Amino acid sequence: MNIQMPTHDERNKAFSKFDMAIVVLFDEVGKNVIELASQLEKQNGVIKELQARLSKDSQNSSKPLICDGYGKKPRLRQVYVNLDKS
Repeated sequence: MNIQMPTHDERNKAFSKFDMAIVVLFDEVGKNVIELASQLEKQNGVIKELQARLSKDSQNSSKPLICDGYGKKPRLRQVYVNLDKS
């Protein structure tokens, strides 16, 4: 069995290549994280805007009463009863 150990220079070259690959990988991951954080900020802004629009009804916006949908109970109308029993 003929096993040779790599020389000190060979080991250093191999590790330096490996180190550079890790640095490049971390740079790429860092750029991706920054890009995803930016997208997340934009999406959070859109979500807040949509939630604000969703929470509006005819009482706190310029929308007509018909746009309130089924979630709001209709106003009860006062019923006049004729008490004249003659």
